[in-house]
Amino acid sequence: MQVLKRPQMPTLIAISLLTVTGFGMFEGSFSLMANERFGFGQREVGSLFGVVGLLIAIYQGAMVRIVSALISEQKLLVLGLTFLIIAFICLPVAPLYWPFYLCIIPAAWGSGMNNTSTFALASKLTPPEDQGSLFGALGAVQSLGRILGPAIGTLAFAQYGYRMPFHIAVGFIVLALAAALFLLSDSLNDSNKSQHQ
Repeated sequence: MQVLKRPQMPTLIAISLLTVTGFGMFEGSFSLMANERFGFGQREVGSLFGVVGLLIAIYQGAMVRIVSALISEQKLLVLGLTFLIIAFICLPVAPLYWPFYLCIIPAAWGSGMNNTSTFALASKLTPPEDQGSLFGALGAVQSLGRILGPAIGTLAFAQYGYRMPFHIAVGFIVLALAAALFLLSDSLNDSNKSQHQ
């Protein structure tokens, strides 16, 4: 409740929940989709998830400092969500091989951009003495998303086929993107006010 009382934090919490839930749908239904479309087994899917993890690690470990020096956290958040939307639209329809594999790059980097920019923005909006409770709240929200995402995704797959989890995930990420654009416009308005003062 203390976190939600801070300006802009409810929007950031909502973005985090929507995005992690959407990404959880991808994680929960990706192997089912790959198996149904291409006959991929545990080895192929495990290798692809390994590539996703490696790409996220490359972004968060090496690229994030370079990219964040050029682009603000708010714009990175918007860019990361846009990458996720592109990936989730393309993955269930892209043909094997290279078009399908290329779709994994925006999925991984979109997740990395979203995660790092969310925590960076939350840190800037919270004084140092309250950051422990802030990161605890964000972690709890993301844990909830990791429970809801795979549950919704696998249920949608069972009921409506392999494309539906990705369609629903896109809906969640579009809502998160709308909230991120609102956050960006709010931040720009605050910046313009401070300049005029």
